[in-house]
Amino acid sequence: MLKHGLIKDIEDIYYDDKSEDDKKIAAFLLENFKNKKVLNISVIAEKCNVSPTKVTRFSDKLGLKGFKELKLRLNDIAKSVIIDGELVDVNDNVVQKKEVFFDNYNVILVRSQKRQFEYLKSIQMAPIIKNLLRAKNVYLFAFNLSYNVSKNFVQRLKWSGINIISESDIISIDTYLNLITQEDIVVLITISGKNNFIKEITEKIDMKTKLYCIGGEICNFKERFDYYFDIKAEEDLLWNINSIRAQMVIQILDFIHINLLIESNLI
Repeated sequence: MLKHGLIKDIEDIYYDDKSEDDKKIAAFLLENFKNKKVLNISVIAEKCNVSPTKVTRFSDKLGLKGFKELKLRLNDIAKSVIIDGELVDVNDNVVQKKEVFFDNYNVILVRSQKRQFEYLKSIQMAPIIKNLLRAKNVYLFAFNLSYNVSKNFVQRLKWSGINIISESDIISIDTYLNLITQEDIVVLITISGKNNFIKEITEKIDMKTKLYCIGGEICNFKERFDYYFDIKAEEDLLWNINSIRAQMVIQILDFIHINLLIESNLI
């Protein structure tokens, strides 16, 4: 799982630092950084049985300008989520105007679903499905939310007799890349269209291997793929969390699965 850089730095201190005091401070922050009530230098010093000066020095060790900056950074992380390795803020307006928000959410969700379906109906699916059925192996690589929404699709393809392998660990993916041949197909998913790990995978794969992607409409490496399924969503009008886009990915995967069942005479 990807983590914000500051959290990773605090974890490194907890696991690797020689100072027992710094280890205690790191452990306390990792467990409590989402609790604003304890992000107080006196409280941390008391709970960790260290001096306030020691807490300040801990902040300096992280490359920050004292405890005040550490507190601000942790507060930002606490009200955010990690998407494709980037910190994304959850807007306070969502909480303050929830009735209006949900009305807008439903409008954008339905509009995106209709737009996505019209786009999918325009695609010539027969050659794509035939390639999937003929492939020796299908490899599906994705990360975080993109990987999670693909799990059910992967299981359904296995039930349909497709030899599909899915992975989200970059080290394991690198191992698989050495095994992929021209008889295989690689499917990549990047909800944002900007995932650098996905881009790096495309650069490592033999261009003679068929490469498909489900990704955000804005992507600067589309030319790497034999086919690129655009995610049609207007979620930016609402917020910058990929919830509706994730639902569009599921819609695309369902569309592929149904076409595969029809083409293979399984229904």
